[in-house]
Amino acid sequence: MDELRWILLALGAVIIVGVYGYSRWQEWRREGMPWARPGSEKREPFADQIEPDLSDPDPLVDEPMDSAPSITETASESDENKVVVLTVMAKDRAPYRVADLMGVLEEADLKRTDQQIYRRGMETDGGTVALYTVANILEPGTFESDPTDTASTPGVALIMQLPGPFDGLVTFEQMLATAQRIADQLGGHVLDSRRCDLTAQSIEHIREDLLEYRRRARLTSRQGA
Repeated sequence: MDELRWILLALGAVIIVGVYGYSRWQEWRREGMPWARPGSEKREPFADQIEPDLSDPDPLVDEPMDSAPSITETASESDENKVVVLTVMAKDRAPYRVADLMGVLEEADLKRTDQQIYRRGMETDGGTVALYTVANILEPGTFESDPTDTASTPGVALIMQLPGPFDGLVTFEQMLATAQRIADQLGGHVLDSRRCDLTAQSIEHIREDLLEYRRRARLTSRQGA
């Protein structure tokens, strides 16, 4: 009996909907569609919604976005871990001579560390902090102090890790300049973290991502103050 009752209820609902739909259709036939009737204006979705004024100041950032935060502010920005990676790969069948790579990195003021990788550092009260590092793409990722003339590699990886006592966006620009310097002087291609060509669009995406990271970090810092 219960099953029959549910079937009858469902059938009744279908009939009601059908009758209502038929009556509306007859009304539209006589008077035309609602949006085509005299005095009716065609409106876009959310037409009454007020668009935000993009010139208003950012509620999370007091100073302009292109100004870097101070060392004190960024030191306690966020506990959110973030890694940005760029790769520079040599052209096919033309690997880089390790000695040439090391020369370009040293000209760009990167220093070889005790771990045999290159680092652009920043001096702080707690010692030298790595802004970003450059590692050989071949395992174990190191550069020997006196490479042979035949030592070669297909590429290098540039790595920035956040959080840190520095501005991620400013550091990314420095890292990007180093990657482009390698490609310009030795040839090759700058790639993103997925090993795809680093296009202008992908660079802007990384910048926007780092700006959003900065915003979240500053909000977290202010909430904890």
